[in-house]
Amino acid sequence: MKLLDKFLTIFDRFITLLARCASFLFIGVMLIVCFEIFMRYFLNRPQTWVVEVAEFSLLFITFFSITWLLREEAHVKIEMVVDYISEKNMTLLNIITSIICSLTCLVMAIYGTQATWMAFKLGRTTRTAMMLKQWPLLIIMPIGFFLLFLQFLRRTQNYYKEWEEIRSQYEPE
Repeated sequence: MKLLDKFLTIFDRFITLLARCASFLFIGVMLIVCFEIFMRYFLNRPQTWVVEVAEFSLLFITFFSITWLLREEAHVKIEMVVDYISEKNMTLLNIITSIICSLTCLVMAIYGTQATWMAFKLGRTTRTAMMLKQWPLLIIMPIGFFLLFLQFLRRTQNYYKEWEEIRSQYEPE
């Protein structure tokens, strides 16, 4: 159990670090977009690289922060539906959705790894002005989906423990 606790501590620190990196990347995107606006409208010298860098940065921001958002349960919820479900049923629903989502993320990580490997093997580049290699841009997807897979497994375990506690409260002694 101590090994699992140590892994979870490292995992938490890693996804927090990624979320912080996403924050800095977001600030960087904001700054380069402001730079592009200044260059385009005040100096009449638009920069071709800004839009491309901003697009790819948004991809990394998404995958750097999504696992942290899931851990914090900060994702969007439809409260008008959730409010009418009992705590026991809501916990069971969270277990089921976490299992489905973990499996979906695992499949996406596997296919993302295959796509990244093919892009690397074939030397594919983007069809944009910068002509970047595709694999360094794609690699964040399988990594991000794998981290999400792990977090959904953890979420499933946490909700299962909660469900067991709720269920034990309703059982006759």
